[in-house]
Amino acid sequence: MSTREDYNRAFAALANPTRRDIIARTSKKLLSVGTIANEYPISQPAVSKHLHALSRANLVTMSKNNKHVYVAANRKLLKELAAHLNLLAKQ
Repeated sequence: MSTREDYNRAFAALANPTRRDIIARTSKKLLSVGTIANEYPISQPAVSKHLHALSRANLVTMSKNNKHVYVAANRKLLKELAAHLNLLAKQ
């Protein structure tokens, strides 16, 4: 179970539309950082900054395989966030 601070970090990271889109894409399949960077009209350092923010919020996991770094959405935390929002909606 995540803490209130974990939720705050995650919701702050998800406030950015590019980060929400990265989460949507990486929740469907594992993507390399290069593939993600090619999807957006922003610089590689800007993409790295977004990925770092998502990683700090525990919304993505990153793994290195040979020369590539792969990104996957943390579905467990996403489900916890959804459950938390559902509880708030019922209050």
